[in-house]
Amino acid sequence: NGLEALTELLSHPASYDLIITDQAMPSLTGEEWLKGIRESGFSGKIIVYAASLPESAAGRLRELGVERIIHKSESLQSLLDAIHELLGETAGGKGGGHGLEN
Repeated sequence: NGLEALTELLSHPASYDLIITDQAMPSLTGEEWLKGIRESGFSGKIIVYAASLPESAAGRLRELGVERIIHKSESLQSLLDAIHELLGETAGGKGGGHGLEN
């Protein structure tokens, strides 16, 4: 639910370095949700993981600061690679061994 996710993020913005979201959500579109978090001052990284996305929508999302748009038809490895790249991590992750693993 887009409204619930927005409320959670706004109450704990420093808790998130990276957000992965879809364009299609109940209550809000991904674009509306992203406008809300950017207007709140959230400066973390954002990946949109979507089934299909017209180029016009992709352009608007990039204007909102989306770093990567990954289509669900791409391999899961594409998503993992984007996460690691945006967080500046190696496959083993950072600190305490709690990073993502392949």
